[in-house]
Amino acid sequence: MDHTQPISEKNLLTLVYRVEPGCLGPEGISQIEDFCQFAQSNISTANHNFLSMEIIPRYDKSISELQYQVNNKTLSQDQVVKYLSIFKQDISSIEDDFHEEIANLIEKYTTS
Repeated sequence: MDHTQPISEKNLLTLVYRVEPGCLGPEGISQIEDFCQFAQSNISTANHNFLSMEIIPRYDKSISELQYQVNNKTLSQDQVVKYLSIFKQDISSIEDDFHEEIANLIEKYTTS
């Protein structure tokens, strides 16, 4: 399989990233929906040939901040590791990159 070409939409790994309103400051609850739209349209998907992002508010802290899905089915951590190994990627690097990018987008959003 050629892993440099985009894969079909249904086989694409989706990282659901839930952002807490508090990260936007005391008025975050009123801004979180707009921020998520801003972040979704500005997030870099350097690994776009196998990974997409869905950035949504995290109103319920009992729900995980990060979730991985393929074809709307949630994957376990082991399944994600196995999936990423096909592309010679590791989960820690991907998560670190997206945490950093979200932090940069929060900075950009709150200072503009």
